[in-house]
Amino acid sequence: MRTLSAITGSSVLLTTGRLKNEMAGFQTASLILETIE
Repeated sequence: MRTLSAITGSSVLLTTGRLKNEMAGFQTASLILETIE
């Protein structure tokens, strides 16, 4: 059970990290687009 919770916790951390990276990338892209316009 401990290994299962550890795997679940790490996957949740990976997912949240990926979401944060995607949000940061999206914000950067919109900033670049605004600068171009």
